[in-house]
Amino acid sequence: MTAGRKTRVRAELADLKGDLEILTTAGAGVNAFWPVAVKTAGLNESSIKLVNVAENALTPSYLKGMAPCMLGGIDDKPAEIEANGGKPPVVFLYADYGVNQPGYAIATHRDLVKSNPDLVRRFVFATLRGVKAAQADPECAVKALSNWSSLDDAQTKQAQQVLDVTLSILYSKHNTQKRLGFNVAQDWSGALELLKKYNGLETSMGYGEFYTNAFVPTTLP
Repeated sequence: MTAGRKTRVRAELADLKGDLEILTTAGAGVNAFWPVAVKTAGLNESSIKLVNVAENALTPSYLKGMAPCMLGGIDDKPAEIEANGGKPPVVFLYADYGVNQPGYAIATHRDLVKSNPDLVRRFVFATLRGVKAAQADPECAVKALSNWSSLDDAQTKQAQQVLDVTLSILYSKHNTQKRLGFNVAQDWSGALELLKKYNGLETSMGYGEFYTNAFVPTTLP
């Protein structure tokens, strides 16, 4: 979540007092755990109004002053705000307000896992190898993206900002081994309990049925 300020500084979510409008998009993943952050921060949910706009209108609406805050990913939205002339925003991290959850993930259909596990294994391997290469040389990764999609200087700077944040949040606090791509049980169990408690999720599946580490390589060249 971001809120407009002159500099990017740490602040408390509880500072957002009184009647407040916050921009978001219908069905956005960030909406699911917003109630958790509200409760943990001690905010009055009835005084907060979420205003839905189209995804491509989220940042422009924020920059036009439609609302002082917006819900969005920390990996891309702050960089997008700055790239479009906005001031560096204050960023509130859900993780600071009781939300520990799985982050980036590769998803596929169970049928594909059963019918073509080798394809899944090779796809996961290639993806993680690419991430590892980006970790080793972020500037080279952005240059490769720029060469592929013909980014101008401003877009290249934005891409670098996005990558820097992305690489900084690859591992949850429970992934103590810092194993790339590894799913940690505590993240999945915690997220499932939060979804049941705050979003009315009904399922007979256990948290361990939502992920697998079977295709995560032990080592990456």
